[in-house]
Amino acid sequence: MQAVAYRASMGAPLIGSILFDINGNAVFGDGTAPNDDFSTTTNRNGEFGADAIGRLTSRTPPSGNFLYMTSGISRETGYLYTAIIPVSGSRIASPATMVLAPNMQPSKVGIAMTWEELRDFDAFAALTSADATTRARGQQVTALNLKLLIHAGYRSQGTLTGAIALKDNVTGIVRELQAGPVDFNSSASMSAVLSQSSPGLTADTPERQAVAQLIARFGEAVDLYLTGPETIAPIEYALRIQILPEVAALFRSASGRPALTVTDIVNMFRYFEDMPRPDTATADFVAVPDLIPEYWNAEVNVPGTHFTYNDVNISGSVGVDIDGNRVVAVRVPAQFASQLSAALESDGSVTVRRWGTQRSLGWFEYDARNRDGLVSSSRAYVALKTLN
Repeated sequence: MQAVAYRASMGAPLIGSILFDINGNAVFGDGTAPNDDFSTTTNRNGEFGADAIGRLTSRTPPSGNFLYMTSGISRETGYLYTAIIPVSGSRIASPATMVLAPNMQPSKVGIAMTWEELRDFDAFAALTSADATTRARGQQVTALNLKLLIHAGYRSQGTLTGAIALKDNVTGIVRELQAGPVDFNSSASMSAVLSQSSPGLTADTPERQAVAQLIARFGEAVDLYLTGPETIAPIEYALRIQILPEVAALFRSASGRPALTVTDIVNMFRYFEDMPRPDTATADFVAVPDLIPEYWNAEVNVPGTHFTYNDVNISGSVGVDIDGNRVVAVRVPAQFASQLSAALESDGSVTVRRWGTQRSLGWFEYDARNRDGLVSSSRAYVALKTLN
């Protein structure tokens, strides 16, 4: 591996840290001199290392084929992703380069590229290529990355920081790829993947089939909706705020829950098109959108940490400071003022009241402040009609 430019990506570029396993023991962050594991960071475009004209991020990666692991936030949304470990020799760190090894050609997932091409293929940059073939490949590989996130996401629900961890959470897909092709838009293929790892392995058949159908339809919707870089963020928002909570609900019980159609999911993507993009290019603190779970009561008091648990600091070591962030203001936009109210309490919690008549999704804005006094704004989404 030469000291060239790399990119970390999970669909959108990933801003964060990289650890190289210099001593080769597959444990990242340890070592004994002179073989200490090597760390560096990306720039704000998810790039790290030096390229042919000498551009350099924090440190130049070492030469040689070392395993490396990336963790960080999506440049487009601020959501946190961890433990992306590409196959040795990959210049692009992404979900796709995690699950596809030299003996698993991309044709197994419907991509007409060799593994040697994929490992160095910057799909995000390709989305704006003037060459139609390159642009189409960029869409295919970016779509694959986003489809892989749902598989890691349903196994990462409930983490303290809202992070989606890739390592160990895409093993079912790897096993299926070792056996043969995988169709991410096929319910039968997704059911086979689910049966390889928990919670799908232990789920009852109706629940596993319902989740498989939803995941397959999400794949179809991604293929229909994804065009350029600007369409990645709405997919990410819908995945985090609506799709993954629905997957969790289906695993609990599929009985009585209407099945989402491909059109429903595409409309979910479109709903988030007006979401303001976070200033990940220059800001040192970014508030990240949240979902308030579906409570039965029309009035509910939500702890302040529910809004700030995934808000991220970008300068220095990218990460979440759960204890250092506070909600300092809330605002309900005019379009929801007749169905929703939100009030900040003295203890930092937020009292939310709802009286909507239709099962639609609304939101209010909140300001968060970190321990350094930096303030960032985001949205908290909530069902406007209660369940009772």
